[in-house]
Formats: sequence, C-alpha cells, structure tokens
Amino acid sequence: MEEIKFDAMRREFQITLKRKMSYSIFLSTDIFGNIQRLDNALAEMEKRIQTCEELLADTRVQFANAKIAVEQPFPQEEELKAKSARLDELNILLNLDKRENEIIDGNREEDITQERASKEKNYER
Repeated sequence: MEEIKFDAMRREFQITLKRKMSYSIFLSTDIFGNIQRLDNALAEMEKRIQTCEELLADTRVQFANAKIAVEQPFPQEEELKAKSARLDELNILLNLDKRENEIIDGNREEDITQERASKEKNYER
C-alpha cells in the first residue's frame, strides 16, 4: 500500500510505503531520480530487516544470560546483610538526639507552629 501526500513545510511530495512498517521517501521533479529513490528504499528494507533480526538475536542471548545470572546467588550477600544492619544501627545512633524522633504520630507543621507560639510567649515576659 502506498500513500502520497504533499509536505507544505518542505514543499515536496512524499510517498509512504506501508506494510508491517512505513517507509517515507521525498520525491523530486526528476522521474528517474524518484524511481532510483524508490529502488534504494526497497533495497534498504532488506538491510533493515537483517539489522533488526541481528538485534533480536542479540537481545535473546542477553535475556538468556540474564536469566542465568538472576538464578545465581549473590556472592557477598552475608557481607551486605551485616553492613546493612550496621548502617541501621549507626543511623539510629545518629538520630537519637533529633527532636523529630520524639514525634510519632504528630503533624510536623502543627508542632512547628506550637513551638513558635511558645517562643513568642517567652519573649513577652
């Protein structure tokens, strides 16, 4: 199936060859040049198909390799667990002196407003 349209921006006619994919070619006033362009587009389709098939084969190989890699155990899993636990302990120790840890279910904005109000009252004395 072909479709011919006029591209007003480029002021050229464009033919689009459609099947499973679309291939667009801009036409000129030279008849033999247009035939050559169409021949080149048809020849390029074979190259595109071959390139896509190679990419598909490569992707399948990568997918198979990824499946194998996912099934293998992580060699430093125990070390990761130990270091993550240590990191959690350090984070708890670092956050002990922060006031935010004392507020469990409160709204932080309300607490800030209350703190400001209490400070303002202290200044009135």
